[in-house]
Amino acid sequence: GMDVKEKPTGRLGIGGGFSTSGGAVGTVFVTEDNLFGLGKRVRIAASIGTITSQLNFRYDDPFFLDSEYSFSLALFDTQSDFDDYDQGRIGGEIAFGRRFLKYNYVSLGYLYEQITISDVSATAASQIQEQVGTSNISSLNLGLVRDVRNDPSTPTTGYRVGLNGEWAGGFLGGDNDFYRILLDARYHFPIWEDKEVIGWVGGRAGFAEPYGDTN
Repeated sequence: GMDVKEKPTGRLGIGGGFSTSGGAVGTVFVTEDNLFGLGKRVRIAASIGTITSQLNFRYDDPFFLDSEYSFSLALFDTQSDFDDYDQGRIGGEIAFGRRFLKYNYVSLGYLYEQITISDVSATAASQIQEQVGTSNISSLNLGLVRDVRNDPSTPTTGYRVGLNGEWAGGFLGGDNDFYRILLDARYHFPIWEDKEVIGWVGGRAGFAEPYGDTN
């Protein structure tokens, strides 16, 4: 006979880094790439930073209802302590997508997010002072991604480049009417392969434009 041994699909990891928006950050995460033996993926991550702290949950079904389409659910809670104000963002997104030409992926998602601005200083920009309190964002997101990383959950090599267009408000409701285009890129590389110490660098750039009654 032949014994078939499955590789372990769950991982626990820790990491650290620095970003201009989040400051120095420490992260712990848990991933499962074969939930219930059905090929579904789950990732839970918590990070604590000098500026921003986050709690994230993500569920991915690569072959939704045995189709060529994927389904994802993401929930997040982000708290930031900036120099002039505090910001809390909590919400979730559902998305459907499809892979094409092996490394490319297109998706369409709906995002709902609640934003709270508090502890605003007198020297904060007028745009920030006008947003004190809680508001909501309801938006559709169209994404195009090229991902050549070796593992989507815990990559050790490769890069990912994404272009996302977001349309918020209008017929979708919410308190904010705007459209936004965002380019996001990151590159992963091993530092000490035998110890599984991985580094990555990344950046994002984009622009947003209000419409309707939003300033």
